[in-house]
Formats: sequence, C-alpha cells, structure tokens
Amino acid sequence: MFLARRLTAMLPLLVATATAAYAQNAGTPARAPIEVGISLGKLAPRIYGDFSGYDISEPTADLRVSVPVSPRWAVEGVVMVGRRDAGFHERTEGLYFVQLKQRLYSAERRRLRPFLTYGLAGYYAHVYQPASDIAQPGGIIIHRPATTFRELDPPYATAVGAGVDYRASRWLALRADTQMVSILYLPLLVRSSIGVSIPIGGGYSTN
Repeated sequence: MFLARRLTAMLPLLVATATAAYAQNAGTPARAPIEVGISLGKLAPRIYGDFSGYDISEPTADLRVSVPVSPRWAVEGVVMVGRRDAGFHERTEGLYFVQLKQRLYSAERRRLRPFLTYGLAGYYAHVYQPASDIAQPGGIIIHRPATTFRELDPPYATAVGAGVDYRASRWLALRADTQMVSILYLPLLVRSSIGVSIPIGGGYSTN
C-alpha cells in the first residue's frame, strides 16, 4: 500500500502538470484528453523466481493515469493494489507499470478504439506480521512483536498487451485490456483488467 499511497498523493500534481502541457497543444483536434481510471484486475501467474514467487493471483484494484503525447500515443502509469491474508502475515502487493499506449486509429470521434501497450513492470509489497506468542518446551512463552517490511523490485520485466476503449459518453469510457509480463523469453504472468476512464481537462470528442 505504501507505493499506492505515494502515487495517489502525486496524482494531483501529475494531472495538473499534464493538463498545463495539454492546454499548450489544444489546437490539435485529434488529441485525446488526459485520463484517470480505475479497473478490476486479475493475474494468472507462472512461477519463475522471486518476481512472481508469492503467487499474486488475488483480484486487484488498478489505478491508472494516461497522458497523451500525440493523437495516437499516450504515456501511462498503472499501479495494481492487491491484498492477501496468509494467516501469519498480511500482504498488500501488486505490480506497477510504466508503458506506452498506441491507439490503432487516430480519429478522436470513434467510439470504439483498439490499442496496444508496451512497457516495463515491477513488483512491490508491504508485509505486516502481527504480534504472537510462541510456546516452548517447559512452559516458556516467547513473545514475537509485530513487524512490517517492504519489497520493491525495479521494473526489469517487459509488458506487452492489447485492449479496447469504448467511449460510453462524453465523460465516461469503458476499458478492457490484457498483457503478457515477461523477463527475456520467460513468460511470468498474464494480467487482465476491465474498468472505467474519466477525462480530465475536457470531455471526449462527440463530433
């Protein structure tokens, strides 16, 4: 959760900065608006080493910011937030992505917009282990205090995927996408998600 909280705290600054940059290029009619979104995600992991060694297959809430840089390209940041209780510890964990989104059509007035994504992915976790008492022979009780620790893997995995946006209205779009996350030639997992996007700084074109 620590990474998600930091990125959430940075979201207003990112959106404000991107909105200012977007306004300077408002003369480009095909430019898509900045978007913020939330999705329900699911991972189907294949175990290869520490990157996916904790079987992060629980459903996740995915936070997303998409900033257009041209009529067909956007830079995106995505954070998956999942939670798992293993009995003796609790994990808040997920993947984070920095990626490019390529729209296959540049016409802004299209309602249905297929796209491809290319980027890098990393793993993070915040682990909490509650306090416990451990019984030992002879009636001795050892108290173990509560502990927390964090993990943060650099984004050394590649992520390639495809998806589709559907502009349901001027102020709401639906999004579904899937990605393959790999290291070199080893596929680590498949990520799928479905959610909504909201434009910032102006609605979607309806012309």
